[in-house]
Amino acid sequence: MARGDRREEIFRDNRDRSKFVGDLAGGAERYRVKVHCYVLTENHFHLVATTSEGNLSQWMHQLKTAYTLSVVFAERLEKDSALLRKVSLVQEALELR
Repeated sequence: MARGDRREEIFRDNRDRSKFVGDLAGGAERYRVKVHCYVLTENHFHLVATTSEGNLSQWMHQLKTAYTLSVVFAERLEKDSALLRKVSLVQEALELR
């Protein structure tokens, strides 16, 4: 099980869930981990997985890091995009004067 900081949401919508499941599948293949089942809730997830490689902790680290970085990066892009739109509007308004 992994839980969000202060029990905050880690999956805001289906796009986040899809991203996580994609990271889960890709990492499982890369690390040769068999995922038997998983449950995603708003603020945490549960996994049942096995491997004969002895690398579950490395896989979990990669999974959580990849997902966290992608979510943080997406949030920054959204914020930066909003800021860039505002700057563009201000520039256009100044040019119209």
